[in-house]
Amino acid sequence: MCDLASLIGVSDSAVSHSLRTLRQLGVVQYRKAGKIAYYSLANGEVGAFVRAGVRALAPSAG
Repeated sequence: MCDLASLIGVSDSAVSHSLRTLRQLGVVQYRKAGKIAYYSLANGEVGAFVRAGVRALAPSAG
């Protein structure tokens, strides 16, 4: 979480809150290994949705 917060330039608490909300909505899943939590997209449908959104928001290459 700290790595993600510094990468996108927001506070640790903002990332924590967002990930908790996404987990509650079933968008992401996580597993813990000791003190480290690993997050991933919940399923392929969520991944396809995220990729479509990224493509729609990406600047056109022309």
